Amino acid sequence: MVTPVRKLIKQLLLRYGGYTTARKANARLEYRRLIQRYIRFIETGCAALPDRVILEPTQRCNLRCKMCFQDRKAMSASNELNHEQITRFFDLNPYLRKVTFIGGEVFVRHDIMDILRHLNRTRDIVICTNGTLIGEAEVRALKQFGRIYTICISLDGPREIHDSIRQSSGSYDKAVRAISLLAREIPVTVNLVIQGENILFMPDLIDLCASMQVKKVKIEMERIFSSEKRDSAISEFGLLPSDIPLAIKGRVRQYPVDTLRNLLGEARARGKRRGIDVYIDPPYLIEDLDACYSDTALASRRFICQKINTATLAPNGDLVHCLHIRKPFGNIMSAPLEEIWNSENAKAFRRRLLVNNLTPLCENCPFMSPAPDSILRRIPALESRLASVRLNGAGVRRTKR
Repeated sequence: MVTPVRKLIKQLLLRYGGYTTARKANARLEYRRLIQRYIRFIETGCAALPDRVILEPTQRCNLRCKMCFQDRKAMSASNELNHEQITRFFDLNPYLRKVTFIGGEVFVRHDIMDILRHLNRTRDIVICTNGTLIGEAEVRALKQFGRIYTICISLDGPREIHDSIRQSSGSYDKAVRAISLLAREIPVTVNLVIQGENILFMPDLIDLCASMQVKKVKIEMERIFSSEKRDSAISEFGLLPSDIPLAIKGRVRQYPVDTLRNLLGEARARGKRRGIDVYIDPPYLIEDLDACYSDTALASRRFICQKINTATLAPNGDLVHCLHIRKPFGNIMSAPLEEIWNSENAKAFRRRLLVNNLTPLCENCPFMSPAPDSILRRIPALESRLASVRLNGAGVRRTKR
């Protein structure tokens, strides 16, 4: 399998330096493209077709992580698209150039390697996994797929902390083994979700990753949801409770914001010394740390949602807005993606996101970007046009956030 030039460049930048600079430059370019997409959408009412897709091949998972926001009891594990349906969808939509696999746990599916093998011919692939089901056979197969750009594997701290958070004894050893076997040949991103149980170990994680030859670590703010936020989103957007199957666990941030600030700084400094790109998610976390910590970023500034350029497909083929707001706009087994993408429901929902400054559930989402002046100047006219429009019975919220 011939490795694409872009992947070779990424591997070289990670190995010899320069990746962080290149990533930031690419982020600026993506932001400009995002703004142009929104301007086109506001002016024409239609969104350009996406060039990437987040695919949930399954909602099944072999772990029960403490911070997982997915209410799996409310999601059916049946009616998953089969191998033929998934591969045919991508064959019919060649403009979807990048596919991110996420779950659930993607390796629960017995045919996941066959799906990856098919898409590896023409797509850039990212895989998000807990790493516990990746054995030697899976490693050998994955190393043959030249278009896997990143495998994201979760690691929450040292053995006892990780196993406690994942609520599975042995999950740490399995994840570390998978990382160690893969990192020498495939760019591996180690992902840590900041929690009270593991926050003190963030800097030490950088050293552990360096010992495994990992060159990229993503430190992610935990998303905390409440019944109030969910109920507010339902009423403001005319959603059904089934559209937001989130597990409301009553979790809180069990650490002071200054502790978070200091440890993030130490983790980034240690990454710089060890030649590791330490990426903070959401990207605006450092500059808006106090607001992100208190879940009030949306109250202080306006944002736009990056999902205008990314399709999200549920296991049954429903096109949903995102992994949190799972209102279906249509199903790819019943209609072409082009038709669903700019259906009236999808367009109305995107307009409402702009006017309402997203939803209360969007706090700390990595798919949020600050709204630039070129968008802010256009929102009042859009709001005026929508003043009398209702989306499934919901009115326009007038509070400014």
